[in-house]
Amino acid sequence: MQQGQRHTTGAQREHKSHVQGGYEGAKRTSRGELVLIRGLPGSGKSTMAQVLTQIGYEHYEADMYFMQDGQYQYDSRQIRQAHQWCREQTLRALQAGKRVVVSNTFTRLQEMEPYFSMTSDVRVVEATGRWQNVHGVPEETLQAMAERWETLPH
Repeated sequence: MQQGQRHTTGAQREHKSHVQGGYEGAKRTSRGELVLIRGLPGSGKSTMAQVLTQIGYEHYEADMYFMQDGQYQYDSRQIRQAHQWCREQTLRALQAGKRVVVSNTFTRLQEMEPYFSMTSDVRVVEATGRWQNVHGVPEETLQAMAERWETLPH
């Protein structure tokens, strides 16, 4: 998929029952535009998202949940809460008619499903760079994530 192309999958239609968090009805009320940036740690997701904030997009990612006083304080026990927070912030902004960019790894397609249910105006961008891994994710973790990576259908 080329950068900026719209993405709609059969998985998004077939797996509505797996969408959690009550987002299914949101598509009817959300007016905002959503860009999902997916990629492995260090691929440039956050950098790409920051560029979009310069033209008016609101940016959310699960990592923001772990920021305390400007310091990244990751706690693996809170990863579900971090993603829930990210989805909630995204939905609120979309319902307010805002343009939103979400940058998370999204290694599995099902991780994007709740977002597809929030608005009909969704684009998916894959970050494929090999840049600095700012959170110090160990190489073995990066490898496991790469092995779990699901390719977008065409």
